Amino acid sequence: MNIGDLLNIFSYLPFKKLQMCGLVCQKWNRIIQNELLNRKIDFSFPKIEQKIHSFFGNDDSLPLQARVNREVIRKTIAKSENLISINFAGCARLDEFQIFGSICKYPITETLQELNLSEMQEKITDYGFRNICKFTSLRKLSLATCAMINDNHIELIVNSCENLEDINLDNCFQLTDRSIQSITSKLKSKLKKLSIASCPSITETCLIYLFDNECTSLESLDLSNISVFQIEGEKRNDEKKEEEKEIEKEIEIEKEKHKENENEEKKVIKSKEKELEKDQKKENENEKEIEKEKDKEKTIENESENEKEKDKDKEKTIKNNENSGLESDFNSEDFEMQEYLSQILFQFGQACNKLKTLNLNDHSELNESCLIILITELTELETLYLDGCEVTDNLIKIISETCPKLETLSIQDADISVNSLSYLFESCGCLTNLNLNYVDGINDDLFTFLIEQNKNDRAISVLQLTANCVSDYGVKYFIENSCCTNQIRELDLENCLYLSDHTLAFLSQYSPQIQVLSVSCCPITDQGLVFVANNCKKLISLNIDDCEKITSKSLDLICSQLIYLKALSARNTQIEDSSLQLLSQSNPYITMLALPDCKTITDKGLVYLSNGCKMLQWIDCQNCSQITTKAIQTLSLACDDLQMFNISGIPNLNPLILSKIKSYKFNHFSIELDFWKCIYDDSLDSDDVTDSETDSETDSEN
Repeated sequence: MNIGDLLNIFSYLPFKKLQMCGLVCQKWNRIIQNELLNRKIDFSFPKIEQKIHSFFGNDDSLPLQARVNREVIRKTIAKSENLISINFAGCARLDEFQIFGSICKYPITETLQELNLSEMQEKITDYGFRNICKFTSLRKLSLATCAMINDNHIELIVNSCENLEDINLDNCFQLTDRSIQSITSKLKSKLKKLSIASCPSITETCLIYLFDNECTSLESLDLSNISVFQIEGEKRNDEKKEEEKEIEKEIEIEKEKHKENENEEKKVIKSKEKELEKDQKKENENEKEIEKEKDKEKTIENESENEKEKDKDKEKTIKNNENSGLESDFNSEDFEMQEYLSQILFQFGQACNKLKTLNLNDHSELNESCLIILITELTELETLYLDGCEVTDNLIKIISETCPKLETLSIQDADISVNSLSYLFESCGCLTNLNLNYVDGINDDLFTFLIEQNKNDRAISVLQLTANCVSDYGVKYFIENSCCTNQIRELDLENCLYLSDHTLAFLSQYSPQIQVLSVSCCPITDQGLVFVANNCKKLISLNIDDCEKITSKSLDLICSQLIYLKALSARNTQIEDSSLQLLSQSNPYITMLALPDCKTITDKGLVYLSNGCKMLQWIDCQNCSQITTKAIQTLSLACDDLQMFNISGIPNLNPLILSKIKSYKFNHFSIELDFWKCIYDDSLDSDDVTDSETDSETDSEN
C-alpha cells in the first residue's frame, strides 16, 4: 500500500488510535508524523452523564489515555506548524496557564480555526478569555459550561475574532442579552451557528437582535431550556397573584365589619334582657306588655338575620363581578402577549430564513399559532426539536407543507394523531430520524405509513416510540412488508407493554444492522434476547432495564456474542458473575455498564471486569448488596478511564478507603474530581467509623 492510501486511512482515526498505530513500525511512524495528520488535536475527556439507554456514541470516541499536561501539549503542537483545531473539552485538570502558556508559544495564533474549551467549569477566567482574543482566525469556538464568562468577555472575543461562524455558549449562567447583541452586531451575516441552551438570563430580546442585525446566514440555533418568552409570563403571573391578594384583603375587611355589627347587636339584646329581668321582678302585673316586647325583640333578630343574608349575597355578586373582570383582563393580557411573540417570531423567521437547525425544547409557553407563524418562514429546515411544545395535528400539516427538506423531527409529549403523520411522510422525503416518545395517539397505524414511505426508497433509520401503544402485530407487519428495514440503526421501544419476544425475533431477523436498541420495561424473556444475541452482531448500545424475566442464560450470550457492545444497561435483571466474566473476555472495549438492583452480582464479577474491561468510563452498581469495598477498590484502580462509579445503597462500606481511592485516582490517573462521583449512604460517614475499625479493615484488605 502506497503512502497516499495510508495517509487517507489514517486521516479518519482519532488522536489516540493514531498514536497507537505509530508504534507498529518505523514507516507508519514517519507517515503519522506528517503534518496533514496532526492538524487536528483532540485532548478531550468527555463527561458522561446520560443514561445507558440514551448513549449513542461514536465507535471511535474514546478519551485520550495519555497524561495531558503542559509538556504533552507542547510536544504535540510542535509537530505541526499549521494546526487548525484543538479540543480541550473536559480537561478540568488543566488550568488556563497550562493551556495558553503552551499554545501561545508556537506560531498558531493566526492559523487556528477551531478551539473547544467546554466543560472547564471555573478553570477559565479573565486571563484565559483575553488570550482567546489572540487567535484572530478562529471560526469555531466552544465555551459551554465555562461558569466565569460574562458579557464583557464576549464583547472582547467578538471584537478580536471577526471570522467566527460557530459559537457554543451552553450553560453560561452569567450571560445576558447584551452578549447576543455584541455577537450579532459584530458578526452579522458571518454567524452560522449559535447555541445558548440553558442560559437563564437570556430572553426573547435575543431574537430581536438576530433580525435587527441581519444575521441572514444563520443555519443552526439552539434555544432549548432557557428563559426565552417566559419572563413576561412570570411578570403576568406575579401581577395576578398580587391582585388576588388585594381581593382577599378586601374580603377579610368586610368580614371583620360584619363581625363588629353582630357583636354590637348582641350587646344591645343582652342589655335589654337584663332590663326585662329587672322589670319582671318589679312589675309582675304587666306580663302582656313584656310579651309584646319579646315579640319585638324576635322581629329585630329576624330582621338582622335577613340583613346578614342580603350582605352575603352582595359579597358573592361583588366577588363574581371582580373575578369575571380579572379573567377578562388576563385573557386580554394573554392575547397581547401572544401578539407580541408572534411579531418577534415572524420578523425572526423572515430575517433568518436560511435556518437549517432549530431547537425549541421545553418552551410550552409557545402556542400553536406562534409556532405556525415561525415555521412557515423557515422553509430550509432540516432538523427541528419541539419536545414539550404545543404540537398539534394542524402544526404537523404546516411542517409537512413548508419543510420538504426535513431530516430530523422530535415532538416528544405531543398531542397528535397517527393520521397527521401521513402528511409528514408524504411531503418530507428526507425524514430519517423521528422521535415520538410519550405521544399517546400513536398505535399500529403508524407502521402502515412507514411502509408506504419505504416503498418510495425513503427509510427511517432512527425511530423512538417510548410508552406507545404499538404491538407485536404492528411491528411484524412493518418488518415483513417494508423493503428498507435493514436500514434501521436506532430503535427505542421502552415501556411498550404490548410487545413480546416475537418483536425481537422479527427485528433481529430482518434488521440485523441495528446498532442501538432499547426494550426496557417490556415483557420480554430469554427467548427474545437470544434472537438478538445471535443475529444483531453490530449492536453498540442495549437497554434491558426492568426486564425481570431475563436470566443469566440469555445474558451470557449477550455478553459473549456482541463484541462491539459499548453500552449495556441491565437494571433489575438476573445477571450473574458468569455473564460479567464472558463480557470481560469477549468485549474489552465496553465503556458504560449499568447494573443497579442486580442482587446476584458479587465481588467476583467486579474482579472479572477489572481484568478485562480496562476502558470502562461509567459503571452503576447501586443497591448491589453483595459487593464490598475491596472489589470497588480493585475495579477503580484497574480502569484508568473510569469517570463515574455509583455505589449508593451498598451497606458496610469503608469511607476511609473510598476517599483514598478518590485521591489516588486524582493524583495518578488524571481523573478529575468533578467527573468522579463516588456516592454512598449517610450512614457511612467517617464519624460513624472508629479509627480502630478502619485500621483493622484496611490491614485485612491490604
